[in-house]
Amino acid sequence: MKKLNKILLLILAAVITMTSCKDDFRESNNGAFEEGTYTIQFNVSGEQQVTTRTTSENLPEGDTRLENALIFAFDESGKCVAKQWGYLEGSTAVAMYLPSTAKTLKAVCNLLDPETVMNKVSTVADLDNQAVIIVKADGAYKGKYVMSGAYDGTIDSNTKTFPITLERLAAQFNVNVKFIPENNAHEFMLSSITLHSIPKGSWLFKHNQDLVSGEQKPQSGELIPVKTADGGDKADYVYNDQPSVMSSRFFPVEDLDWEDMTPESQDCKMSVKTSFNLYENRRGTLDKTPGGYEINWPELADSGDENKKAFSQLWKKELAKSAGFTYATYLEIKGVYSRVGQNYETTYYIYLGNDNYSDYNVCRNTRYNMEVTIRTIDQADTRVETVNLEEMKVYYNENTILDTHFNAEKTLLYSPGEWEMWVENPDENPWLELSLSAAYKPHALGENKDDRYAVSKLSGKAGMMYVYIHTDEYVPVINSPSENNLDIRHAKVAYRSKNERGEYGTTKYFTVSQYPAQMVVLHIKYDVHTMKEVRDTFYVERVLEKKNLQWGFLHYWSFVTDDLIASGTWDGLSNTRKLYDVALNGDKWGVDPAYPEGVIPSDVCLANVIGKNRDRNGNGKIDNDEIVWYMPAYKELQALQKALKANNVTFEGPDDFFFSSTPSSADPAGITPGFAYYVKMQTGKSGLAWRSREYNVIALRRKNAWKGPDNAGGNGNIGKDEGWGDEEVIMPKN
Repeated sequence: MKKLNKILLLILAAVITMTSCKDDFRESNNGAFEEGTYTIQFNVSGEQQVTTRTTSENLPEGDTRLENALIFAFDESGKCVAKQWGYLEGSTAVAMYLPSTAKTLKAVCNLLDPETVMNKVSTVADLDNQAVIIVKADGAYKGKYVMSGAYDGTIDSNTKTFPITLERLAAQFNVNVKFIPENNAHEFMLSSITLHSIPKGSWLFKHNQDLVSGEQKPQSGELIPVKTADGGDKADYVYNDQPSVMSSRFFPVEDLDWEDMTPESQDCKMSVKTSFNLYENRRGTLDKTPGGYEINWPELADSGDENKKAFSQLWKKELAKSAGFTYATYLEIKGVYSRVGQNYETTYYIYLGNDNYSDYNVCRNTRYNMEVTIRTIDQADTRVETVNLEEMKVYYNENTILDTHFNAEKTLLYSPGEWEMWVENPDENPWLELSLSAAYKPHALGENKDDRYAVSKLSGKAGMMYVYIHTDEYVPVINSPSENNLDIRHAKVAYRSKNERGEYGTTKYFTVSQYPAQMVVLHIKYDVHTMKEVRDTFYVERVLEKKNLQWGFLHYWSFVTDDLIASGTWDGLSNTRKLYDVALNGDKWGVDPAYPEGVIPSDVCLANVIGKNRDRNGNGKIDNDEIVWYMPAYKELQALQKALKANNVTFEGPDDFFFSSTPSSADPAGITPGFAYYVKMQTGKSGLAWRSREYNVIALRRKNAWKGPDNAGGNGNIGKDEGWGDEEVIMPKN
């Protein structure tokens, strides 16, 4: 019996050894795929580069950041046999257990809510019919691109790693608008850039079926689009057979911010840039064969392709309307054009596409680099509309509600004669002032002033210029967060101009509106660093004027930032002042500044928050003790998230990741950019992110911070926090 048991044990040991070897080497079992844990490797494809109206070369690659991954495995029938999601935390590969029936792998990265999508998918058809839908026109890029892709090889056990190439769902547009007039005596000033027909969503996976119908030949002098008879590619998410449904899948218009650039030559009198992201909107392409051009312009038959293209672009807007390119996306560039003795309100229409003369398609995973040059207001160009200006006009957008912090809102003014502009009832509205300077210059009593100073009344000569609307911060006196229901405040600005007889004409008005700040209470029962209870009150803004910013301080270390890892968990005002100081001055132990040129880049969170403060002493910069609006610390963001969950506050981007002012480990060696703490407002999840990640930032203000007199002038002072001790504190995980 003992001998039999010994034999059985030997057989069992042999079986275990054989099984173990088989698992280690994943031997192909007659070609069948063997279940087990495999590696899924993500690679982000390069964007297709489309360059129109410019000859720029060596353009940078698009954003390749990956934050989370949702992976599906389907069997031969299309049934989902495995799925998982998780945060990548800087990696581009994940381990996934795959059953033996797996035949197809698909992945989606950077979804805001991957769990919801995962729970909706039981078949490959379910996944292909999933779309990402945005609630704001600028939502196609939120610090990272949503991407999707599939493994295009054969799944077998001889392959240990399955690569999936990802494509961005969105297209990126970089637009440079220049004014290079044919006559150097002409002038143009920009009032607005708006984007029209913006898709509200995109299929996660591109639908490529050929559904183009009704294709025709050019006849009787018109160009026929290669597109569906009912307007656009049926494979796009925005398409629907019912016009009312299709119209609901577009945002009609969005105001774009633009940045002034230094003109590159003496001929260039204005240069601005703007950028935005869009989901696919494939509206079609005009017939651009030589015969197609010649039907419209027979005289161009022998003039070469370039002349044909040039004339075609002059008529691109008109051709878009006549050919029925409904919902084609376009830019509207507005301003005032002045030539000797004549002034015009001018609108330029730029239709997006692969070129500037025939294409109306916005395609996913494509970077469009456009240079738009304004040269004239030639009426032969149907992309231009002009209205003769005969009276004073101010282009202030009354739909704008300014945020609770200090503001300097730029608006274009045109007047054919001498003009004046003033705040109605200035004694009742001391929070509102006017000037011709973006920088706020307080006017002390008895001091000589000019139009650069902030005043309640301005006047000037005929012409066009930018006027700045300055508002004080709006921090109401309330007792608790339950009172965060105050109304927006409003004030009227009046303006008028003189006629040829020197008499003032009709007075007109526009309204300036501003949000009140919202109160939040921070309560920490025991702070391990100060060894005491912390109870503080702060206010929060509402509007994210700039989104998707880096934390900054990449690869940078100093004694100050190192100390903030432990000591900077709840005092965001102190953190902001210390980061601002070390950014420009370094620390007292001889560590160089993070930004030795003296300018914090505009795409860094700290620069955005500092810009919400006011130069109260008029020395041309924000001093350390003038910082009132600050970048919240890690625990202040957590308190803000709780207030949001309790419906005590409301602000833009409540489903986004927000950076705190609390840093984590730095990496001066350059292997990583370093880390900082973030909080996801939708769930309260917090953690560490690379400092190069693009998250949002929201500004706070202490209840007891300097507020200034009611007339928004004077010299305030804030006591500086002298800093923390050197005790080491271990940050809690939650």
